[in-house]
Amino acid sequence: MAYIRKHGDGWRVEVQRNGQRTSKKFPTKREAQQWALEQEAQAKAISHGWHTFAQAADRYEEEVTPTKKGVIDHINRSRRDNRISNLRDVSSYLNSKNTGQFSSNSSGMKGVSFHRAQGMWHAHIIDQGVRHFLGAYKTKDEAGAAREGAERVLFYLRGVAN
Repeated sequence: MAYIRKHGDGWRVEVQRNGQRTSKKFPTKREAQQWALEQEAQAKAISHGWHTFAQAADRYEEEVTPTKKGVIDHINRSRRDNRISNLRDVSSYLNSKNTGQFSSNSSGMKGVSFHRAQGMWHAHIIDQGVRHFLGAYKTKDEAGAAREGAERVLFYLRGVAN
C-alpha cells in the first residue's frame, strides 16, 4: 500500500513491501502517484514469481502451449510488442501464415511476381511446404486477386479464421 502526502513544496510517497519501506519525493502529485503504482505493480509481479509480462508469456508458452499444440503469435509480428491485445494462442499453421513480405518482393503483393519471359504476372501460394501455381495474368491486380481468393479458400479448408 502506498501513502502519498504533501511534504513542503512537493509530494512524498511511502511504499511498504515485505516489511521494508521505500520513500521518494516528487515535485508533482501525478509523478508521485505514477511511481507508487509502478512500485506496487513490481511488488505484485515479484510475489507471483515473475517479473514482467514478457516473462509470464514465455512461461505460458513453455508450460501451457505444448499441451495445446499451439504457439503464442504476435499479431503485428513485432516480438517486442507484448500487449495482451497483440498476442493470441494459435496453431503452428496459422502462425506460419502470419509473415510479412520478403525484402526481395518487388511486386508489393505476397505471392505475386512478374515473369519476364512471358511478360505476365504469376500468382502462387504455399501450403504445407508445397508451392501451388495459381496462374498467369495480364495485370498485377488480377494476380493479386487470384492469390487472395486462394488464401481465403485455403483458410476455409483449414478451419482458420482469416
